[in-house]
Amino acid sequence: MNLRSFDLNLLTVFDALFETQSVTRASTQLGMAQPALSHALKRLRLALEDELFIRTAQGMVPTPRAKLLAGPVREALQSLRAAIGGDKAFDPASGRVFKPSVIKEIAKLLKEIRALRNLCIVVCEQVLSFILEIADRILVMENGRIVHSDTREHVDEAAIARFLAV
Repeated sequence: MNLRSFDLNLLTVFDALFETQSVTRASTQLGMAQPALSHALKRLRLALEDELFIRTAQGMVPTPRAKLLAGPVREALQSLRAAIGGDKAFDPASGRVFKPSVIKEIAKLLKEIRALRNLCIVVCEQVLSFILEIADRILVMENGRIVHSDTREHVDEAAIARFLAV
């Protein structure tokens, strides 16, 4: 087989089919339409001159040749992903260094987050105290206006809005 004429993208299709044993699940995993994956499988079968996967009631069952190819194909794909940067896990030996200025910025952001959290707590306490303050007076909507339920007197909506905007 001439590797120059072989579409290496078909190896990801093979790997997904071997893993899922389902054209539908493999297409979802790869973000492809199901007909596109079926077409890719057809091209893969022609290129490798083997059925590779046989459709059964239990799903797509790999042929003996597919079983032989599965390990080396998966290893090759993992090597390629690692080589082109697909594995971005932090490695202390990699030489990546965090500069003190970056650490200071992170510390500032954490302080701001803590301050915002404290502000949220204060605002929640103020809203709760307002609710408790008016709990004995039930407010209702009447004709699009807030009114006291007993007296039907109009409640100053602007004052409520100002209080809630704090």
